[in-house]
Amino acid sequence: MPTPVGWTCASFYSFVAHIYKLAAMLTDLANLDRQTKKTSSMKKFYIISWTIFFIGFIFKLFHLPAAGLLMSIGSLLILIHSIIHFTKYVKTDLPLTLLYASIAFMTVYLLSRLHYWSIARPIFPIACLLSLATIILLFYKKVEFAFPQYFLIAYFIFFFTISYTPSYKIFYIMTLNSVLNGESRNTDYRGWDKYSWFLYLDDKNDEALEANTNARDALNTYLKIIDDNEAAQFSNLIDRHNQQIRERNWSDYP
Repeated sequence: MPTPVGWTCASFYSFVAHIYKLAAMLTDLANLDRQTKKTSSMKKFYIISWTIFFIGFIFKLFHLPAAGLLMSIGSLLILIHSIIHFTKYVKTDLPLTLLYASIAFMTVYLLSRLHYWSIARPIFPIACLLSLATIILLFYKKVEFAFPQYFLIAYFIFFFTISYTPSYKIFYIMTLNSVLNGESRNTDYRGWDKYSWFLYLDDKNDEALEANTNARDALNTYLKIIDDNEAAQFSNLIDRHNQQIRERNWSDYP
């Protein structure tokens, strides 16, 4: 039969073992809490990035100032988020890391496309191949689909559609469509003039001449409302573009 001292030692060792287990559990909980906080911070950062981009997109539709700046900042933040996620989780969650990278590249492409930047061309194959590889990986790994995965597929369809949409159609929708620009399109002589340029690039010369005529009418309407010397001088540019369309020697804008 154990002695009282033996009972004391056994109890002590048991007590120490329980303390050690408790400390280990608390450490695990603390690490989990820190990880959860980091994940929560990343999600907030991502949501803020998309909010800024979306506000910029809405501003662009309604021709409000700082639209391009907001979209650029939003795109940059989305790209930064994907880089941070890549450095931290590429080894533990490759599909999600590639998903964020794909969305980031498609967003940069979309920004470039809506602003008609030449950088859109080299970005397109990168974004396209990366997105396709990510979608294939998601199915190969049998990843359970949730909102991010469905969003990637929907965004890829939109990305692919807009990449094959002619620039003149994009410009018209964003700048001159009658739904969002019912009043401003009647005086947006610069918009109609640039629209004629995009039509000309697509070998739609008759439509380009019609847009040039609309630019002339919009300028006349604008000058009846506002006495603007700079706008009046734009008349010469419209005439020059009209001649260049007819002679088919319009090489650059303006």
